[in-house]
Amino acid sequence: MLLLLLVCNLGCTSLKNDQKEANYEYVSDFKAYLDEVFNEPVRGNNSYFVIPLTSCEQCVDSALIKLCDYELNWVVIFTGQTEDVNRLNYIKKIKENYIWFDDSRNQIAEFAVSIAIPTLLKADQSGSVMSKYEFHYGSWVNFSPH
Repeated sequence: MLLLLLVCNLGCTSLKNDQKEANYEYVSDFKAYLDEVFNEPVRGNNSYFVIPLTSCEQCVDSALIKLCDYELNWVVIFTGQTEDVNRLNYIKKIKENYIWFDDSRNQIAEFAVSIAIPTLLKADQSGSVMSKYEFHYGSWVNFSPH
């Protein structure tokens, strides 16, 4: 168990210095996910922040805290479930200040979207070309909302 925690912590922190926006290869799968699960199209110039609630604990916790700290014009998508009281309190605050979708049944797993940790996807004006930025634990250090 200790080894598993160390591997997760190292895996979540080791890439933080190399984080860059990258082109997102799974645009059609993400569009299908939004359409089939939420009956919602990808809208042009939107930013979608997907939070897999059962992924890296530190990654999820830092994402929830930062979303509460900032007022970002992002659409937040929660996938999976949590029973953690602190997380539920953060989620409640986020739901008051953001457009959000709740995928509590984790249907995202049925689509090839390649999202395993909190991830920001940005659509262009046409809603097609997207960039991907993964928020590993510690990625927020260099993040600027402006």
